[in-house]
Amino acid sequence: MDAVSQEALLAALAGLRSRGAAVVVSTHDLALAHLACDEVCLLNRHQVAFGPTGTTLTPELLRAARNIGTPSDRRCPICELADRRAEIAADESPSLRLVTYVFGADLRRKSGTPVWNREELLDRAPDHRSSTAYTVECCLVCGWNHLHERVLMGKAHAD
Repeated sequence: MDAVSQEALLAALAGLRSRGAAVVVSTHDLALAHLACDEVCLLNRHQVAFGPTGTTLTPELLRAARNIGTPSDRRCPICELADRRAEIAADESPSLRLVTYVFGADLRRKSGTPVWNREELLDRAPDHRSSTAYTVECCLVCGWNHLHERVLMGKAHAD
């Protein structure tokens, strides 16, 4: 869909929503779904996720998981449950990735950025007074994610 058509569609959907209408949209464009929908249902042969758009579709997290995420040793519980309910063979390829973000006032522009690997995180810690690293486990298939680990780092938290 070209940009002009997409803007017209988004305006029409917003008009319907403002009048209280329930609108169902079927699309492969997750960015469009993020802009147009309050809730989403993700399908991959069966329902793999359903919920508020803001917590179900996390494009930045999925992009980081695909590009720099570290494979997790677990299977996605949502995809696993959906496979069992649909009575289909589980996909054995690893879909969970760990992504770590670091936050801290003295990190300045680096605050809120993903960390490439654990070594980079440990190298940064002694140079700063205080920072917090959040590691999120994220499924590349359904987008499910949760906080895996939170670690306080820096001089203020040295053992």
